[in-house]
Amino acid sequence: MLTISNVCKTVLSNGLAVLSERMENVRSVSMGIWLKTGARHDAPEHNGLSHFVEHMVFKGTTIRSARQISLHADELGGNLNAFTSQDLVVFHATVLDAHVADTLDLLADLILNPDFPPEEIDRERAVILDEANATQDNPEFLANDAFMRTLWKDDTLALPIGGTPDTLATFTRDTLVRYAREHFTGTNMVFVAAGNVQHEDLVKKVERYFGRAPAGTPLPRATFPKSFSGSTLVNRPTEQVQMVLGFPAPPITDARYYITHLAAMLLGGGPSSRLFQSIREERGLAYAVTADFMPYQDTGYFSVHTGTSPSRIEPVLDIVLRELHRLKTEPVSPGDLRRVKEQLIISQVIGMETSASRANALGGQLLALGHPVSLEECQARIAGVSEDQVMLLANALFDPARLALALVGGLPALKLAPNRLTC
Repeated sequence: MLTISNVCKTVLSNGLAVLSERMENVRSVSMGIWLKTGARHDAPEHNGLSHFVEHMVFKGTTIRSARQISLHADELGGNLNAFTSQDLVVFHATVLDAHVADTLDLLADLILNPDFPPEEIDRERAVILDEANATQDNPEFLANDAFMRTLWKDDTLALPIGGTPDTLATFTRDTLVRYAREHFTGTNMVFVAAGNVQHEDLVKKVERYFGRAPAGTPLPRATFPKSFSGSTLVNRPTEQVQMVLGFPAPPITDARYYITHLAAMLLGGGPSSRLFQSIREERGLAYAVTADFMPYQDTGYFSVHTGTSPSRIEPVLDIVLRELHRLKTEPVSPGDLRRVKEQLIISQVIGMETSASRANALGGQLLALGHPVSLEECQARIAGVSEDQVMLLANALFDPARLALALVGGLPALKLAPNRLTC
């Protein structure tokens, strides 16, 4: 057993890692099973399979019907759910400490005994297709999808997490059973819990319910994808033009992780950020503008997102490029850097005050880094970022030759010459 402060880790004989953090003065426990693979690990012809299986485990097991699963979840507090990201699939619950064993029983049933009833497969396929169709009516989603396709081209990172009508149509019960057999194994899962738990007692309970999971064979992880530059323009009859502009960025494991976060906050992290001030406050060109850093386990992207009227998209684009260039050529003032550091530290502290957020942090850190990271260590890394490091990062990151741009809406006749898209 590995122990770091109040975080403990034990690996069961079937390869399942059990990670827990004891939190004083709380009665809740947040726990979950984390798969080590996510949507981007699906084969292109099976795009959306991880997300589909995530939905289907709730539709019945060999022991419980879908209604019995829902009733049991409500009896335990009702907070049983799941999500699929590019790197992960997570099944999680937050309950009172008295319900840990019952919740483990339910989670184990979902993961180890899924039945995948054929009639539920067709019904859920229709539900997910309807969900996917709804995103086609949202220009913001379309702009982000177009940006991802521009940046990653044919890599699975560019594909929608929920799949497409063509790929969803190919999923059969055999497809789902094969996925469960390969993925729901000790070596391909991690159990995470945070809250009012004693690690040794938790390990005994997890062993009781998940010890029968087969060890399995480790699945291949994603490899570093090639990024591309260019622009994608999608004409739609909308009142606004949605714009996403960005670049490939460091992964979670990169030493520049916090520097990149701070750069995003300086540019578009709130009302005092440079882009918000330049575009909204000083010129009134858009209602909102944000800059975001999305890291994955082996890569990431840095993006700027805004929406404005077609007649204003060109000046908005010019301002964004100008502010990117400014971060490359002008040192950040100590006051500005101090402000965003404080913002990031405060958001981390507040965000880690619940058992659910602590469990999410633990699971993400273990799968991406291989070990937990304390809040104090995170804060020290943030505090240690210098003005020079921000400028060096900006010069490495904001390379015009790696810029990807997506615009969706009623587009004017834009002049997107190569020299226009320089920063």
